[in-house]
Parts: sequence; structure tokens; C-alpha cells
Amino acid sequence: MPPLSTEVSPLLTKDVTETLARQGVKTVAEYVRRELVPLSRTSGLPYKLLIAVRQCLLAQFAPTPTTAADIWRDLGDTTALLPTGCSNLDTLLGGGVMTGELTELTGVPASGKTQLCHSLAVAGVLHSNSTVLWVDSTGGFSATRLHSVLTNTPPSGQASERMLERIKVHRLFNLFDLMNLLEATSKQVSNQTDWFHANLHLVLIDSVTPLLSPLLGGHGGQGHALLSCLAALLRSIAHEHSIAVVYTNNTVSDMTKSEGVKPSLGQTWACVPHTRVSLSPPSHSAASWPHHPQPPSSPQVVESGERVAKLTKSSRLAVDVCTSCVITDRASFQTHPTRPNFTVVYKI
Repeated sequence: MPPLSTEVSPLLTKDVTETLARQGVKTVAEYVRRELVPLSRTSGLPYKLLIAVRQCLLAQFAPTPTTAADIWRDLGDTTALLPTGCSNLDTLLGGGVMTGELTELTGVPASGKTQLCHSLAVAGVLHSNSTVLWVDSTGGFSATRLHSVLTNTPPSGQASERMLERIKVHRLFNLFDLMNLLEATSKQVSNQTDWFHANLHLVLIDSVTPLLSPLLGGHGGQGHALLSCLAALLRSIAHEHSIAVVYTNNTVSDMTKSEGVKPSLGQTWACVPHTRVSLSPPSHSAASWPHHPQPPSSPQVVESGERVAKLTKSSRLAVDVCTSCVITDRASFQTHPTRPNFTVVYKI
């Protein structure tokens, strides 16, 4: 805490600060901890003056108290659910990906993570009138794929090029470039420097794994420190600017689980996302279907491009709920999703 001076309060003149110093009160913290009635008696300073100084210091340095009702009202004003472009995945997520949160898409290679990112980007520009920042560290971004989804999703076919202008793509291949980009983006959003950043509500990172994995080997702690810095930066951007941050993560072998895989980056990263969705072909998720030894064998779910989506972590919803999906070049949306308790099919 800073020392008592006229810089922290105009009431703290030189005579007042010298008198308080003789009483062993030299900093703001020492002042607010003292009882004012005994301090007034021993120092000879007027009690009303000491009260006024305390009120000035508390207004400047103390955190503003709030109530649960205030937080609830702020939540309603600053958060939104952004559609994924998959109606039943929106159902699984309670309406879509939430602004202010980190959502992780994890899965084995070719499980549909990048395809789902394309669907999220299209849904973001079509249904929330917002802009999308896409960070590509894998080379998986495809403008052709985006254009195809836009063209096949009414009524946007005639406006696909204009919609694509709402999606800004950065190709980065090391962690420090990513952190510099995120810090610059945070400042631009705060300052409302341009139309794009004023309307930014979705950040997609595909993927964090190749940026972080090379730094985590060996016995040094630098890699884990950088991992924690990135996690703090992502949380700050999501929370302070009401942005939905969605990123993809790979998997590694895990012989302790029946599925045989787990999200990569270790236990340090496991607590970072608010929501985690695991994507996999049905053969990789047989044990993950609740109350079913195998995924239901209905003709409805046996289609080309079938994937299983499982909600494995959430700060808002019940987890270990699965759904089946078929990836196509068409996005589907629903206005009022409901919580599923059975297996359904959705299409991208």
C-alpha cells in the first residue's frame, strides 16, 4: 500500500501525516486498520477529519462491494449464447457456446474438431451479427469450406462473400506470436478501435496443442509457466470483453481409461476450460454412452461422417451426456433448444 500523503488524499497535509507518523501510522493499510476513536484521542486530530480521510481512502483503494443480485443482472446484460451451427449440439451445450467462457473441443485426429470450428465461424457471422477471429496453427482453415457452408445455409447464399469479410484469419506457429496477438486484440477491443473489434464476440484457436506441447518437455518449469500465462490471458479476454473463446486440443494415450485417450497438455491445463466437448468416431466412444454398452444402432445414426460428441466438463451443465452427429455442408439451427436425454442426430 502507498504511504500517506497529499497524493492519495488532499486532507492528508504535511502536518496531518507527520502527526499520524508519530502514532505509527504511515501507510494506507496501517490507517484503515486503526480504530479512529483511540487514534483521535492520542493524536489530537479531529475525529471528523479522520473519518473523512478513511472514506476517501476506502473509495480509492478498497474493492467495490457487490451482491449476488448485482452479479446476476450483469450476467444477463453481458453474456450470450452463440450458436454452433448444429442444433442438437446447441441443445447439448444448453444453447450454444457462452461468451465469457473457454470452450475446448478435444478429440483424436479426424474427429471433426476443425470442421466444427468452420461451423462455429459461420454460425457466428450469420446468427449473432458479430465478427470472428480465427487463429490457425495447423493449416486446417479452409475458405472453400466456409464458403460451401454459407452457400448451403439459407438465406445467406447470395451474401457469402460479405459474410466472409467478418472472419479474420491469423496463421501463427509459435506461442509468443499467439500471446502478442491476443494482447493486441484485447487492447483493440477495449479501445473499440474499429468495426471488427467493436463487434468481436468469438475467438477460435485451432489448435493450442502444437503451440504448447514443444514447451512442456524436460524438467524445467518454463513451459508450464507459459501455459499458465496463456490460460490467464484467454480467461481475461473472455471475461473482460464478453467473448466466447473456443479452441481445439488433441488427445494422448491413457491406459487408465476405457476409451484409451485423454486430452493432451496434462493436469495443469485440465482446469483451464469452462466447458469441454470430446469428439470422436463411434468406435472410440463405445464406453462413453450413458446407460448403453454400445451407441444405439438405429439407422438414424449410421451415416457417413458420423461423430460422437460428449460433454465431459461444464461449469453450468450435467456432464457425461452424448449425442451423435453427421458432418455435412449445411448448418442447422434451432431457436429454443431443449436439454436432451437420448441420442439424436445433428448436421453441420
